[in-house]
Amino acid sequence: MKYALLGDIQFEVIVFGGIESKFATDYAEHARIEGKPRLQWIGDKLDEHSLSLKFHFMFCDPDAEISKLYAAMSAHIALPFVLANGEYKGEFVIADIALSEEFTDAQGGRLSATVKVSLRESIGAAGAKPAAPGVAKFGKPRPPGAKNGLKGKAKPNLMAAKLKAAVIAGREMLAAVQAARNMMKLAKALQKNPLKAVEQLRHGVPGFSKIVTAADRFGVNLAPLQGSVDGSASMLAMSGSVAREAKSAMTLLGDVNEQNMNGRMNAVDTNLSVIGNEADATSPVLAKMAAKTAVRESV
Repeated sequence: MKYALLGDIQFEVIVFGGIESKFATDYAEHARIEGKPRLQWIGDKLDEHSLSLKFHFMFCDPDAEISKLYAAMSAHIALPFVLANGEYKGEFVIADIALSEEFTDAQGGRLSATVKVSLRESIGAAGAKPAAPGVAKFGKPRPPGAKNGLKGKAKPNLMAAKLKAAVIAGREMLAAVQAARNMMKLAKALQKNPLKAVEQLRHGVPGFSKIVTAADRFGVNLAPLQGSVDGSASMLAMSGSVAREAKSAMTLLGDVNEQNMNGRMNAVDTNLSVIGNEADATSPVLAKMAAKTAVRESV
């Protein structure tokens, strides 16, 4: 499982089995004279999930991600928990955090860390009044503004589908951006071997092409949602900016060679810096959109 989502916090799970879940029910035990006790079901216990998370400086800022978790725990609020496949697990609070540092730099800065997070389910207030049924009784007047039949229902469904498609495209775009970042880091590490560095840079052409394709799909699906989804306008502008910078990088890398390698690398690094800044700003907004589709909120 690539990652899960808690509120607006995205994280990568170490392995597919990195999420452990516990479900239980509660029973009262009634003693009996000269016999075994009987059990009486009382209710279900709160669901619990334990996650093993890996934060590495090559993919994120470990300090920033860990700070988000601490802030969410300190806020004492329930957050929607959504798996990468879109499965909505419910509202959960962070019960405890266990941190294990693995690597640091020469100054003691955190480079890699494993974090174990325990989540406990948080249910709504007991006795909350349920919403009124969405039907009208025969012979009773309809509320003001009520519409006949299913008229007007198709648009919200279409918008929900567009939002889901935008979230999928946005995730693909962020993944492609991270792959491009990794490619550039490796190319820089190989600068003393121009032949290998050029070979690595040429691999970036299809990588940036993936960014363009995902950014265009993200924008196409997000365009109809302007004014209906928070942040959609800024995300639409972002997708255009990312596509332009990625196309520029593709052009620069298309004919890169050992003679122009350094200049092209610096220029692509500028493109990637803009793309990276846009992607970093997109990530929390995209996380909220993903949570919105998971809990099936109205758009």
